[in-house]
Amino acid sequence: MCPEPNPIVRRRDEGTSVWWSRGSIVTVKTSAEETDGSLSLAEQTCPPGYEAPLHVHNDHDELLMPIDGEFDVYYADEHALVGPGEPVYLPKGVVHGFRNAEDRVSRLHILFEPGLERGFLEAGVPVETPAEGLPEPPAAVREAEKLVDVDEVYDTEIVEQLPAPERD
Repeated sequence: MCPEPNPIVRRRDEGTSVWWSRGSIVTVKTSAEETDGSLSLAEQTCPPGYEAPLHVHNDHDELLMPIDGEFDVYYADEHALVGPGEPVYLPKGVVHGFRNAEDRVSRLHILFEPGLERGFLEAGVPVETPAEGLPEPPAAVREAEKLVDVDEVYDTEIVEQLPAPERD
């Protein structure tokens, strides 16, 4: 049995950070281990135009909420442009993906069922010196189209790339 969880306060520059796909950084803010299996929270820092392709999680729900900047979120056959404080709940089994709609670095929180953060931490490349904004990724990250076979990490299936942005 796990010890009773304690309250956790994480500052903006705290957490465990890894390089993820396409030059983004995922910072785990709270893990399943720390919350006694209640929830997990990550922050993803995305370069301009960053895309998470259409994919489906077969075993867990997910909630995306921009911290700054706007994101195009695609889900089922729908699309929404969301900004800071506008959550998008994505139940398991729903095909979804998102794009940083800004021409600058933007961040969003990802709240998910406990355990998914292990996939990020095990498959990502550790960020040596976390910095404000988004530093230049190491060569191995820049050259990797996909850092990990996500099917093996957390029962996720990549469906296809996102449609072209819908802009006036």
